[in-house]
Amino acid sequence: MKIKKQIITQVQENWIRALKKLNFEIHCPYIINYDNEEIEVFAFLPNYGSENGIILQLTAPPDFDADKRIIEYAKQNRCGYSFINVQVYLEYKEEFFRETFLRRRVSSEFKKFSLKRL
Repeated sequence: MKIKKQIITQVQENWIRALKKLNFEIHCPYIINYDNEEIEVFAFLPNYGSENGIILQLTAPPDFDADKRIIEYAKQNRCGYSFINVQVYLEYKEEFFRETFLRRRVSSEFKKFSLKRL
């Protein structure tokens, strides 16, 4: 399903606002180059999701389409990828972002610390 530009812009604004408050680096939108083709993805977080960051792309019901080119690009560049439901982010909910990102950041840092100690 094609997502309207107005909706994409609204969700981008919500993400940028939230992640700046949480001190996360975000590039939104972001261009990747796959097979000599430029593809605009929703966002790239260079310091989150994997050692090489994570690519985010919006998806929507009922099909929740995932662009295979984005998946291949992420695999080739050893970064994470996630297709996120646009409907979840239409409304700005600061607490939702805070719980999602800070909890995962702490969990990730704890895992790294635990592995280093072993």
